[in-house]
Amino acid sequence: MITKRLCRWFNLSIALIFLVSLVAISACSPEPEQKQKQKQPVKQTAKQVQKKEDTKEVQSGQVAKTVWPFGFEKEIVGEVQPETVSDKMITRNFVIIFDDSGSMADPDADGNRKIDTAKKAVVEWSKSVPTGANVGLVSFHNGVWSLQPLTPASKERLISTVLNINQGGRTPLSGAFQKSFFMLTKQGLQQLGYGEYTIVVITDGQASSADRLNKLVHFVLDNSPIQIYTIGFGIGTDHTLNQPGLTQYKPAENLAELQKGLKETLAEAETFDETEFK
Repeated sequence: MITKRLCRWFNLSIALIFLVSLVAISACSPEPEQKQKQKQPVKQTAKQVQKKEDTKEVQSGQVAKTVWPFGFEKEIVGEVQPETVSDKMITRNFVIIFDDSGSMADPDADGNRKIDTAKKAVVEWSKSVPTGANVGLVSFHNGVWSLQPLTPASKERLISTVLNINQGGRTPLSGAFQKSFFMLTKQGLQQLGYGEYTIVVITDGQASSADRLNKLVHFVLDNSPIQIYTIGFGIGTDHTLNQPGLTQYKPAENLAELQKGLKETLAEAETFDETEFK
């Protein structure tokens, strides 16, 4: 009798151990494929991406390391058609960031309003840009004049847009910088990375967020061949965008110095050797 009871107890113990083991194995095993798929994030539509494009933060690490402009296709909304004509693939591209903050109503060294002086300088500069070069404009509070070939007709539109800019508000350089980067990157995709790309900044003050702007500058320089050229208007050389060895920076106090600084952006472009890609 005792022997039978011992055998029954032994069999029950073995069964209990087996059940406990099964439970432990089930807890450690991966979830079924169907559940795993349910946890994956839902892909955004093109409209959702478009809505977020202006507020999106571009930081190193968000985009896979690759050869610019490739790798940014998801950030550029809309179909991009690569250029097929060789001379268009080496086009020069400029985006002007025009500071129209409230402080631009202050006088320059000659006693004229800074914003009026800046307008005159940009209008004069646009007349010297080589025909066919792409020029875009970003102002803080007056929107964006798109990057497009500078033909006689589009030059008139650019001049009209500049002359209608009004000062007011703060200095959101970071947001303008990001818009400029995406404008040039979209054009870079069309030109398959060939050509020259320059952001030209005219500003009379520090960015509303200097730290964010500094991160954007390093992101652009680390991930693209885009050149950054800044003219500090009435502020000397103490500015976030003045980073020797990385960016080009010129101080200006009046119209003549501002015009000279803008002219140098074209001189830099003229050093580009087009024969390398013919």
